[in-house]
Amino acid sequence: MGFISYIGRDYRAVFERDPSAHSAFEVIMFNSGLHAVFWYRVAHAMHRMKLPYLPAAIMTLVRLLSGIEIHQASKIGPGLCIDHGTGVVIGETAEVGEDCLLYQGTTLGGTGKDTGKRHPTLGDGVVVGAGAKILGPITIGDNAKIGANAVVLMDVPAHASVVGIPGRVVRKKVVRMSEAGPVEVLDHVHMPDPVEERFAALEGQIAVLEKKLRQVEGKESLMKIYNTMSGSKEDFEPLEPGRVKMYACGITVYDDCHIGHARSAIVFDMIRNYLRHRGYEVKFIKNFTDIDDKIINRARETGRSWDEVARTYTGRYHEDMLRLGVEKADIEPKATEHIPEIIEIVKGLVDKDHAYQVDGDVYYKVESFSGYGKLSGRKLEDMEAGARVDIDERKQNPMDFALWKSSKDGEPSWDSPWGPGRPGWHIECSAMSLKHLGETFDIHGGGADLIFPHHENELAQSESYTGKTFVNYWVHNGFITVAKEKMSKSLGNFFTIADILKKFDAESVRLFILQTHYRSPIEFSDEQLREAEAMLDRYYQG
Repeated sequence: MGFISYIGRDYRAVFERDPSAHSAFEVIMFNSGLHAVFWYRVAHAMHRMKLPYLPAAIMTLVRLLSGIEIHQASKIGPGLCIDHGTGVVIGETAEVGEDCLLYQGTTLGGTGKDTGKRHPTLGDGVVVGAGAKILGPITIGDNAKIGANAVVLMDVPAHASVVGIPGRVVRKKVVRMSEAGPVEVLDHVHMPDPVEERFAALEGQIAVLEKKLRQVEGKESLMKIYNTMSGSKEDFEPLEPGRVKMYACGITVYDDCHIGHARSAIVFDMIRNYLRHRGYEVKFIKNFTDIDDKIINRARETGRSWDEVARTYTGRYHEDMLRLGVEKADIEPKATEHIPEIIEIVKGLVDKDHAYQVDGDVYYKVESFSGYGKLSGRKLEDMEAGARVDIDERKQNPMDFALWKSSKDGEPSWDSPWGPGRPGWHIECSAMSLKHLGETFDIHGGGADLIFPHHENELAQSESYTGKTFVNYWVHNGFITVAKEKMSKSLGNFFTIADILKKFDAESVRLFILQTHYRSPIEFSDEQLREAEAMLDRYYQG
């Protein structure tokens, strides 16, 4: 599509979008938005030819005459209409799709923190209301509508409506577009009122406070929670009235997260939010395992350092969670930040004869803990009988597990009383939960695959060390399956969060996960996600 055709599309867009456009003469002579877009296209062509100074001079003159500031390097598709354009700003690396509509005071700006691509990308058919600010290298999906004076700092899915400061999605049309294109336009009159919504939020907060007061007075009915330890629902009574301490096992940061990780994150985000709704003050801890055999192996495969691998995938996890709308935990500790605490616990277990040293490795002695197997419902003698033949003969019992691993050549290590080495997986969570939540806390959660051996081992070593009950309520979410098999990286039947979000918006993914009871398995397929998408559409259109 050439320069002339772009200008033609811009000209026609004025008549399609601006009801005050009555004649060709009037538009060509007096429409400042069309003038600004026309001269931008001239300056942009010169910019692409690498002509110095002149493109910037043209756009400076446009800004002085019209009040519209468009950087000559920005990329703007055909059919742009700028209505009452005073105060419109389009930054250097901004990209605007086809047939977009910008009202007065619109800013497509940067946040001041980014280099390179630092301005937003607008899809086709986007409408931006008066005074709205879209900031940073974010993406606004096709046919999205940004309400007047909204401040948008995060990606917006296609066909969504956004209002408020910061901008939030309040309405979304998720059905597929027909060949005729979108029928709806931005309705400034019937957009949700952020002030009214704020009053509603305050009413909700008052209701929460009233519930909390009833709890303190002993008048609030107890909620029930399913405890994996007992295999039944129990009255939920936190250690401290009105306060809940919760720990959920996070990920090992060696690869991109799959939808199974998303389920655990969304489930415990929901549980945390529900506890808040009930009036509890929640302290939520979710860890990162940032040293592990898998991380070391990935570092070798890619020629990077182990800590670079850990940082990379920790960052990608945060990006995935942000897109899924999962709030960060109050504290997100890393295993490598707790080496002194880990060593202290291992020393205590050795001193109490719950652990022993072999050639620089330290193993937990499962036979020293009479309650081993009480969480998973397994008997130690049955596990011993089913142990594999190729066991480590240095162990006193085949089921003994590593608390500390001696270092091998080229592996990261820390000094310890048993020589240089690194922690085992299970001891990391005991150390982090003990430091941040204390010897006993209310809720420990994770996927059902963690019940054994991870949580069983964690429980044994923690109670052996402190002599106290480790956790009062164990909560586990069910698997996501593919063709009735658990989704996992080892089986190769997994789908990353990033890949799924290329096809489906995050709200549909959350609904897909939360529409099934958190302890039940979910069969994953595109068809199931499309059904969740259609259900969401019916909700918004209802």
